[in-house]
Amino acid sequence: MKKVLLTTVTLFALSANANFNSSSHNWNMGSDPFKSTISAAESIYKEVASVNGWRDTAKLIKDAKAAHAKGDSATALKLAKVAHNQAVRAKEQIPAMKNAGPRF
Repeated sequence: MKKVLLTTVTLFALSANANFNSSSHNWNMGSDPFKSTISAAESIYKEVASVNGWRDTAKLIKDAKAAHAKGDSATALKLAKVAHNQAVRAKEQIPAMKNAGPRF
């Protein structure tokens, strides 16, 4: 009985997390990972900037482009990934903001 219960719970946990990463994580890592990462970060940031744009995301995108222009591709990709992560997290935070406020 314990094996059946454990198997059932495990399958449920796996199926519940099957769609954990949203479609914003499915960006194509084609021939130039920087271009695809920075374009994904920019598109998500533009979508959420007016509602919940995080403070540093625009600066990270600008710094990543500057590093890429200087030829420092490792730093550029690192900054672009951080900017993308911040944009995704800002987008995920929007539904929670709708119910935010004091609770008396």
